[in-house]
Amino acid sequence: MAAKADTWQGNWAQTLEGLHGVAVMLCGPLAAAAGCWQGARDRRSRMTGLRASASRSEFSQFLVVSLPVALTVVVVHTVGAALSFLATWPYAPGGSPVFAPIAADLVFLTSATVIGTVVGRLVPWRLAAPALAVAMYLVFGFTDDSSPIRFLSPAAANGFGGWGPVWWQPLTMIAWTGGLAAAVVLAHTLRHRWAWCAVVPLATAITAAVPMVRVGEGMWPVYPHTKVCDNATTPRVCVDAEYKDLLPQVSAALSGMTRRLKGVHPLPDRLPLPPLFVGENVVRGELAEPQRFVWETGSALIPECDDGRDAYLHDAVRDWLVSNDYAESTRKAFEDNARDWGDRRWLAESRATADALSRLTSMEEDRRRVWLNRYFAAGPSCDFSKVPAL
Repeated sequence: MAAKADTWQGNWAQTLEGLHGVAVMLCGPLAAAAGCWQGARDRRSRMTGLRASASRSEFSQFLVVSLPVALTVVVVHTVGAALSFLATWPYAPGGSPVFAPIAADLVFLTSATVIGTVVGRLVPWRLAAPALAVAMYLVFGFTDDSSPIRFLSPAAANGFGGWGPVWWQPLTMIAWTGGLAAAVVLAHTLRHRWAWCAVVPLATAITAAVPMVRVGEGMWPVYPHTKVCDNATTPRVCVDAEYKDLLPQVSAALSGMTRRLKGVHPLPDRLPLPPLFVGENVVRGELAEPQRFVWETGSALIPECDDGRDAYLHDAVRDWLVSNDYAESTRKAFEDNARDWGDRRWLAESRATADALSRLTSMEEDRRRVWLNRYFAAGPSCDFSKVPAL
């Protein structure tokens, strides 16, 4: 989690997803291997005869062997989750952490530990622990995406939604993983006449599995994005409500572009901003590269036309609207690459863009506004023949 802090710090959902991935794909196999090693060690110590003559039941003796490892795993993951939430809290734009999925992960880790202990007691082979860890990792990492059974895997949440599961999904996952582990432990430790008690947690696990298989991806719904807008600009600058605290930064970064677009029409009601992603263009509650963000917004505002003859014109308009160091360096890098590769067409296009940008910049403001009006009016039809040449 610490090594990938840029990808989750500042967003509760990303933090929760990262913790879940660590719990299932890393801690789960390791916890099962630790339990398996402990169980095999208990078996190899030739404690079978001593346990048979002890006053404690075999179930109690099993808890003595497995609980220290399980509690260690739970405490370590709880501390890691708490530190991750504390690291996210100063930068999170809103909302609050959700703890139910963390509880489900803790139950899964406990279940993996005790099942691993049972495997170790049954198979006291020294390589059983690493073999179990590898097998568990492969099962969770390479499930069949076409089968609804995959939703029974604790790793099923990876890649779905991003807003977290529905309220009942962690509860059913707790019943599923905890029920299976309890059934395995009871069947392994109880005397034959009491072994039927394992049916109760097994039935609980099966009951919890039914809605998970039937609902499937619906357990991670994608909620509609509501927008928060800065109405002081035209076009308006709008971001998703979860990033509302970033709106002043985004508006400030785009202030130069909105000022240049004043009086220009037709334009969309909102600027077509690139999506905001934690770990990419948003890091710890800040825009990671504001100038690149403005350049991408300008690129999205330019009409999408397949005719390459007017490409230099679109690039010139975009670079004038952006007017920052990133646009200049990008244009220069394109020209340098065209020169190095000996591509005459690209080099001619780069020079045409530079000439058009120079003429557009030197225009009087009123004349430039008229020209831009005609340029954007021709955008929907992609017919720029009536736009005065620069």
